[in-house]
Amino acid sequence: MVRPFIYLQEEEKKPAVEDVKKLQSEVIIELSEYLKTFEPETRIEQDRKKAPSKSSIMGPVGKLISSVASGRFENKDAIVGFVVSLHNNQSVSRASPISIGSLRKAVDKLDELHKITPRRYWLRTLREIDYAVFVNGYGQVVQNLSTNQNARSV
Repeated sequence: MVRPFIYLQEEEKKPAVEDVKKLQSEVIIELSEYLKTFEPETRIEQDRKKAPSKSSIMGPVGKLISSVASGRFENKDAIVGFVVSLHNNQSVSRASPISIGSLRKAVDKLDELHKITPRRYWLRTLREIDYAVFVNGYGQVVQNLSTNQNARSV
C-alpha cells in the first residue's frame, strides 16, 4: 500500500473586505485631493473633436500608481520625491506643502493597503484606484470647463 503525501499549506490571512474597501476609498480621496492642486502646463481646453487624455488628467498620479504596481520603489519618501519631481516638471505651479501632505497620506495608506491586500488582488486594487481617481479628475476638468464657458458667456 502506498502512503499518501501530506501537504502542509500555510493559510493566507484574509483581511476583512470592509477594511480593504475603506482603505481603498481613503487612498482615492487623498489622491483626488492631491490632483486638485495639479494644473498641467498645457491647459486642457474644450475641443469637441478631442477629449482630454487620461494622462493629462491624471498627471503624476498615473506614474505613482504604475511605480507602486511595478515595485520600483521600496521607500515611501522616494515615491513622494519622485511624484513631487514630476509635479514640479509638469505643472504650472510647484507642489505646495498641502499637496505634498495629501500625497504623503495617500502613499502611507497605499502602503497599508498593500500589506493587507492578498497578492493576487493587488494589481486589481491598484487598477480600481487608478480609474476611480481618473473619474474624479475628469469630473473636476468638466466642472472647470463649464465654469470657464459660463464666465465667458456672461
